[in-house]
Amino acid sequence: VTMSNLYGYGPVDGPLTEDLPLAATGTKGRVRSRMWADALARHKDFFLFLFPDVLDKAMAQSMRSGPATDIKPNAAAPLRFDQLELMDDAQVQGRIDMARMQQSATQGCERELGELDALVCAARGFANVQLDRNPFRPQIVGAALMEALTMVPSTPEQRAVWMQSLGVSLGEQLRRLYQHLADFLRKQQVQSATYAMTG
Repeated sequence: VTMSNLYGYGPVDGPLTEDLPLAATGTKGRVRSRMWADALARHKDFFLFLFPDVLDKAMAQSMRSGPATDIKPNAAAPLRFDQLELMDDAQVQGRIDMARMQQSATQGCERELGELDALVCAARGFANVQLDRNPFRPQIVGAALMEALTMVPSTPEQRAVWMQSLGVSLGEQLRRLYQHLADFLRKQQVQSATYAMTG
């Protein structure tokens, strides 16, 4: 059993919320942040065993799916209000944590994602960019990450902290991946699809 406190967040000027960064400056806070990191490290091998298969299945489903309106509801799909009635508090909080992580990750690779969206859509035969046709998008990777984390023995509170910590680092890793994939597609003479203007 792991119990925690608020030291890991460090000094704050406003209300304490779970999406604040772990920015402790004092000894107790750094120790608390380290304890969360150690808890994740203990399950690292198990997680690394699970994640590639979960991600592969999520990407395969994305490739098989049609437009966003045809995709079956899953962790990567936006949460609708009517779905809240079918979820317990832990499930709702998990979706919120995942959305925050995905937002943080997307902010870290926004420009590279836009370029890759255009190249992937072109490689898949679309003249115009369709954002839901890129199986590498942060929503897919983030949902797979969350699903794999739920298979690791942990509490919802632990997963919330992990997701918070992973958002920024995931954005950086995706930025590098997107640059690599875009370079590869350009070397294959793929020309970017165009972004359609809507009015």
